[in-house]
Amino acid sequence: MIAQEQRAFLLHSRPFKDSQHLVELLTENDGKVAALVYMNKSSKASKSGLLQPFTPIRVVLKGRSSLKRLSRVEASAKSYPLSGDNLYSAMYLNELLVRLLAEHVPCEELYLNYHASLEALTTASPIELILRKFELALLEELGIPLDFTPVMEVASGYFYYQPELGFVPSQDQKLYPNYHQGALQAIARQDFTAKETLLCFKRLMRQVLSELLGAKPLHSRKLFIKRETMS
Repeated sequence: MIAQEQRAFLLHSRPFKDSQHLVELLTENDGKVAALVYMNKSSKASKSGLLQPFTPIRVVLKGRSSLKRLSRVEASAKSYPLSGDNLYSAMYLNELLVRLLAEHVPCEELYLNYHASLEALTTASPIELILRKFELALLEELGIPLDFTPVMEVASGYFYYQPELGFVPSQDQKLYPNYHQGALQAIARQDFTAKETLLCFKRLMRQVLSELLGAKPLHSRKLFIKRETMS
């Protein structure tokens, strides 16, 4: 079987052994893929220049095992110019994909969503909304989409979100955060005109993703916190 060229983005890279690097890629056809890339003296400068986060590339992956070999890499466009909070936000997206996405599961829609999110981060679009929409797309890909049906149909001032159960009307429970029904309904309608809706959206997604990420903190979130303390 001939290996096909496909579009990709580098999510993470680290030295492996000798002249090899272990890279994690988000590919258009194969989803998240781990691969070894050889960087000898003649190819190191060119490959290291191409294998940078947020640079659209085309790759050819070979090998029968789950750990592939990156046999060819070419740039397909210029790297997205990101800095400050926009750069940290893009790093956050990469970290979510590395931590949560299973390998070798095709996810073309998520790839396109990621690509669009990077493009949006180079514009004046609100960062919070870009992140929240990507998080929703990631949950869809993971098979745990948020079902807002209860908050649209059940009369209750507040709801809480419980894994496996979804949104449940609040009855003086203190185990999970409570969310205002009006804000949840606005999220379901994708009406983000009110500041309170975005704040509720952020709290909700942080709770849901924390359940999936476990106790290990996100490095990108630390960068946001450090930036806020220094400003």
